[in-house]
Amino acid sequence: MQTETWRVSIVRSDDLHLLLRQTNVNPNGWRPLVSLTAKGSSDRTYHETTLGCDGQCPNSKSGLDMQIIHIPQAKKKARRLNRTVLGSCEYEMGELYKLSKDQAEHDSKQPVILTITQGFVSGSRAKRRSRKESNASSSPDKNKNGRVGPALHVKLIPPGRSLEDSVLARTVGLSSWPEERRSNDSDEPSEKGSSSDSGSESESSHTLHDDEELSPSPSQPSSPESGLRKRRRVRRRITGYACDSDGVEEKWISQSESESEREDSPSPGYDNDEIYSDDSHQDHSISKPTWGWMDHVIPVLELEWWERVLCHFTFYREFKIVEHEEMNLSSNDPSITTHNRYERLYQRLQVEWTYVCGLLIGLAAIDAAIFAISSPSSSTNLPSEAEADLSSSTLFPVDSLARSAVSLSTIATALGLLCDAYFLLYYGWVSVDTFLTRARPASSSQSWGYFALSSRIPTICMLISFIFLVVFLLIVACDAAPPVGLWFLGVFVGMGMWMQYVVRLGRILGKGIRWVVKGVSNGARAVGRGLRGMFVYPSRKESNVGKDIPAAEAAVTRPPPAMTRGPLHT
Repeated sequence: MQTETWRVSIVRSDDLHLLLRQTNVNPNGWRPLVSLTAKGSSDRTYHETTLGCDGQCPNSKSGLDMQIIHIPQAKKKARRLNRTVLGSCEYEMGELYKLSKDQAEHDSKQPVILTITQGFVSGSRAKRRSRKESNASSSPDKNKNGRVGPALHVKLIPPGRSLEDSVLARTVGLSSWPEERRSNDSDEPSEKGSSSDSGSESESSHTLHDDEELSPSPSQPSSPESGLRKRRRVRRRITGYACDSDGVEEKWISQSESESEREDSPSPGYDNDEIYSDDSHQDHSISKPTWGWMDHVIPVLELEWWERVLCHFTFYREFKIVEHEEMNLSSNDPSITTHNRYERLYQRLQVEWTYVCGLLIGLAAIDAAIFAISSPSSSTNLPSEAEADLSSSTLFPVDSLARSAVSLSTIATALGLLCDAYFLLYYGWVSVDTFLTRARPASSSQSWGYFALSSRIPTICMLISFIFLVVFLLIVACDAAPPVGLWFLGVFVGMGMWMQYVVRLGRILGKGIRWVVKGVSNGARAVGRGLRGMFVYPSRKESNVGKDIPAAEAAVTRPPPAMTRGPLHT
């Protein structure tokens, strides 16, 4: 069972000397004792605090010692216990409260900056230095780079704030701590004045003095209603990620408004603690989350069959997405531009054409070397002796099939070089606007389809040339290689490349064989049971019936035993 903890902070008192009417007591020299207990509670626990002679709370003079400690990240516990104090600062509660009020007058969103003294300085010297630095903490000195030195950014929550906000205020971060924690402060403007009633004292959102009135949170508008408003927590609305949406402001929704949306289907992890429904006139006009970031994706995915084929080996999908954004989104929002995306695609194509050109030149050199060392006996009419001399001069014999493979490889290499040279000369090293004008003519309805296919022709030619060159090498090498080496290399490469498929096939075959064996054994067992029931059980029953008949007849013919009586006594 969860119990709520209420915190009551007694800050100061005013005109308490009017309560003391005795003349023999100095009204300005007594220290009032404030006692507090929960009325109607079974546990009558008294909480007491003594105020000063001036009516101030002595806790405001309590010092806070903050230290920056370095803990080694080691596995041994002894090394982790070796802590080093890198810096420290000491402030009083009253000083921090004064700094927070001064900071709130300038900018309520910014935290209080506390300067950290390097090294550990104890005693009155540290207190003197901290007070001296605290006077300048509202406008700390900056170095040449425009950065503040070692400092802590602290957000002080006065006693008039709620318990939940005081828990959030304990978080102390460095200068890069975002304002996300501060934007969650959704308390309403607290009412002025203080009441001596215990109920008003227990209300943590009610202030105790006019000077402690808190400024309203910028994340919520001020309410025109009078009276004490109960707190409402604020939840962040979860929206989908949208491209170029860094400047879009986040939407916030109160807990009571989100409750009306989740009445039909509440989520299992919904946190509804401290929620009140006292405001029945609240505006429920909530803007529904927009999914505009999917508007430019869904139409692109609805492609024809030939477009889906092009998307597998070309840049057709990327060009269509950018074109759709240029046509639809740019017309709605002129700030959205697709020039950078076109530039990235153009750079990718230019790099690809450059690398493919180098690979095609290497394949052309290999094909030329093969033609130089191959035997020309099949293409010339030479005598048999000359033909034998030429064939013996080559390292491997080249038959007609190998010659056809290397010829096709050479042709594909030559065509790929021509196409690649055309793309580099016509589209390469030009501006993006010129590239778009040349690659996408206005007269074509499917402009990117033609360009996407033609831009990959050099790569396809390189792949074809490589395949035929590999076929040539395999044909020539297989004729001269021993069969044992071929089998060993084939099995080794096949097992290494397709091991997962071999294992999967073995599992399927094992399950199939086990299923067949199990079915055959179950069938044989069933047939054996049937045959045993047909031949064994009837003969056993007949033998049992023949043995029981004589016993029954003997039992019938045997006379009953005579009844014996004892002597009669008269």
